[in-house]
Amino acid sequence: MLKPRKFEQSDLPVFKDWVAKDPDHSHLDAEALVKELYTETYVFEDDKGEAVMFLRISRALRLDVQVDNDLPLRNAKVLTEVSKWLRGQAKEAGFRQMLFQSVSRPLIKFCCKRLGFVPSVNELVTNL
Repeated sequence: MLKPRKFEQSDLPVFKDWVAKDPDHSHLDAEALVKELYTETYVFEDDKGEAVMFLRISRALRLDVQVDNDLPLRNAKVLTEVSKWLRGQAKEAGFRQMLFQSVSRPLIKFCCKRLGFVPSVNELVTNL
C-alpha cells in the first residue's frame, strides 16, 4: 500500500535525480518546481518507505462561457475585456492556467488569435 506525505527538503536529491534522468523533464529546474508558489508536492512511498512517485499539484481554472451567438461583435469585445479582468484575478489568486473546452471553431480561432490561448494536445482529463 502506498503512503502519501508532504515533500520535505531531504527528498530533493532523489527528486532532482529523477527529473535529470527524465528526457521530457531534464531541462526543468527541479528545485524551482517544488518551491513554486501555490503548488504542493507529495511523495508516495512504498511499504519499505522508499519514494516511488512525486506528485506536484498546481492550480488551474476551468472556464465555461456562454454568449449570445447572434451578436459576434459584441461577444468579441466582451470576451476580450473579461479575459483581461479574469487573467488578473486568476493570477492574483495563484492559478497557473486557464482552460476551457469548445467545439465552436470561430470561438476557438478568436481565443487563440486574440486572447492568447493555445490548443493543448498533451493533456488527459478526468471528471471527478
